[in-house]
Amino acid sequence: MILDMFKRFLGQAPTVLSTDEAVHTSGSIPVQKNQIATKERQEEMIDLERVFREFGIGLDHLIKSTPPHINLRLRLIKASQQLAQDAEIMRELIKLKHLPVDEFAQRSGLSRKITKQHSKYLISIALIYYGPYPNIRQYLQTDIPQK
Repeated sequence: MILDMFKRFLGQAPTVLSTDEAVHTSGSIPVQKNQIATKERQEEMIDLERVFREFGIGLDHLIKSTPPHINLRLRLIKASQQLAQDAEIMRELIKLKHLPVDEFAQRSGLSRKITKQHSKYLISIALIYYGPYPNIRQYLQTDIPQK
């Protein structure tokens, strides 16, 4: 789940790969690539956390608004993907810093109650799909069962 990823990567000290390390560990290219990938994920997480703060979303909000049932969580992820692809609603979301609940509920097919109750979660996932976060998006895909 995305929250596990936040906890894991934000809790680690930043990995810095210096040129000296690259020279001395010439036989460990996979290790270097792994360190670089970890650093990229950490940078994405830090940037995303900053964006979340602009929307008034903290990790505590995500914990409270993440649905415990996988079926609902998958429906919300799919709806968030739709939201990220809807330029009109995303413009409004970014401008107002909150989800236009009625309009989005109508377009997504979710009930108004579910949309409002899970708006922070919907916004969070939509921002991940909308923004420059390929590593986090990839992690989200692991939460979706493949058919």
